[in-house]
Amino acid sequence: MGLSIEKPLTLRAAQNRSRQKHGLESIARDRSHGVELHCANGYLVSPFICAHTNRRDNKHGGSLQNRLRLLNDPRACAQMMYRAGAI
Repeated sequence: MGLSIEKPLTLRAAQNRSRQKHGLESIARDRSHGVELHCANGYLVSPFICAHTNRRDNKHGGSLQNRLRLLNDPRACAQMMYRAGAI
């Protein structure tokens, strides 16, 4: 019996923003004080930030600014929602 590995889910930008918004709304509803993104020790975000492991040729690869997009997009979404009074 072998291990079955499914193809990773690819989200369109609108789907990703919708999920970010839902997560931020949940945080606000539960009256959480914030979110911590752990970006070290090989966790999900770490390979995106590191130039040695991120070999992407799309908007999430190349320059440091592009590699940090994975962190900056949710942060920008949170700021926009906060300014609009949604959270």
